[in-house]
Amino acid sequence: MSLIVLKFGGSSVGTASRFENVASIIEGHIGAGRRVAVVVSAMQGMTNQLVDLTKNFTKTSIGRENDAVVSAGEQISSGLLALALKKRGIEARSFQGWQIPITTESVFGESRISYIRKDLLVDQSYVPVISGFQGVSESGDITTLGRGGSDATAVAVAHVIEADECLIYTDVDGVYTADPRLVLNAEKLRSISYNEMLELAINGAKVLQAASVDIAKSYRVKLRVLSSFAADQNCGGTIITNETEYITPIKIAGITHNSSCFSFNLSSSHEPIVEKLSSQNIAVTHIADSLYYANKLHKYEILEAIDGQNSNVDNDIGIINIVGIGAMDISDDVVKMLLTSDVVVKNTFNSDLSFSIVVPFQQAELAINILHAMLFSAL
Repeated sequence: MSLIVLKFGGSSVGTASRFENVASIIEGHIGAGRRVAVVVSAMQGMTNQLVDLTKNFTKTSIGRENDAVVSAGEQISSGLLALALKKRGIEARSFQGWQIPITTESVFGESRISYIRKDLLVDQSYVPVISGFQGVSESGDITTLGRGGSDATAVAVAHVIEADECLIYTDVDGVYTADPRLVLNAEKLRSISYNEMLELAINGAKVLQAASVDIAKSYRVKLRVLSSFAADQNCGGTIITNETEYITPIKIAGITHNSSCFSFNLSSSHEPIVEKLSSQNIAVTHIADSLYYANKLHKYEILEAIDGQNSNVDNDIGIINIVGIGAMDISDDVVKMLLTSDVVVKNTFNSDLSFSIVVPFQQAELAINILHAMLFSAL
């Protein structure tokens, strides 16, 4: 009997009828003879509502009380899903991070999982329904795992209980060459390597949290991205693995864009600032010289760390990322194509697996469509 972890995102549990749909999917896996453990996110939009509530009392998005508030959405989802399963005659029990426990670093807002006790997760007398996104520090404080943190919960649980596969159910039926909501002719990938998926996630692809892919890569957890709304939710999708039977080498894996970031300058004495932010698991990315960018979610914390320096904040940016081993080979052609199309190129930078272009925010969607047509016209 195979053992699998099923993770359902917020869009999959946005309404009572969608909880019923998820319960039906779980029932289907059980009926097919599989043992399952389930991880669930907060209902669609609920985490944003909770974050907005905290803004009435604090400017920062990070802190002990913030995590106590924003983790509540997953508690509601796990309880409701357990009830939906019980309604179908399936014995289920909901678990919060502190009950298992899922032990994390003593960091708020962007914590990382350090240990999971598996006793409650391998009991075959019930289906465990686990609240994603949350854990508990060694000192007993509720912590959260950053945006998309339920993915990390699911992959870490899959590793700990030695699951055969971790299925990530979302509102799209796989990983695409670009966001299909922005690029109409984006193509679904049958498979992708851990490194390519990690680069896509780091650079703005929202289908999987980067930390979850990193965990999967470290422990060789086989992932599959599926839609909870497809006619057959038990097959297809996109496989994320390094197993050669699935992976076909490709020069360009996909294009992402990140429009929720801002750029800023740091002086030559920036190392202590970057180290301080890193200790809070806040990522800043070097673009060029003294120029960096980061997610707007952490703007308050970053500007507070800069503390009055001439930071030259620019909120009017979108970053287009071309991911794949051949990204740098086509960098000159990419820039020429954008300039020919009257797209302003503010800056460029690269990593081992990606080439990135900084453009004005309002031109980001145009830029990604132009480049997708250029790079994937043969698909």
